[in-house]
Amino acid sequence: MFSVLEKNGLFLFDVHSLYQVDEIFPNYSYHENEEDFAFLWDSFVGENAHSIVHELTFFVRKEDSSEKFIRKDEIHKERTYSLASYVTMLENAGFIDIKVSADFTQDPPKDEARRWFFSCQRG
Repeated sequence: MFSVLEKNGLFLFDVHSLYQVDEIFPNYSYHENEEDFAFLWDSFVGENAHSIVHELTFFVRKEDSSEKFIRKDEIHKERTYSLASYVTMLENAGFIDIKVSADFTQDPPKDEARRWFFSCQRG
């Protein structure tokens, strides 16, 4: 991102926190069943530290049928790092004015924050 931003350009992004990946996601299961679709989401500990695997299955009713559904499967693999690691990587890349907030607020991250939001500027 640093190489494609103009000088003083902003880089905004968010990541899952260590707490979210290590404490909330493992063995997480969410299922939704509606008339025209069903959604299954199950999460498991990944191979690496602070990683997670999400197995998603969708059943979506075919447009031309009231009884047939199409099944779609996806696997999402995610990994996160410590807050200090993100800041160090951003600094090493040359970003300045690094700001971090949590959970869709302007508040600084706390131990049980689920998502970290970053704002930084290309120097």
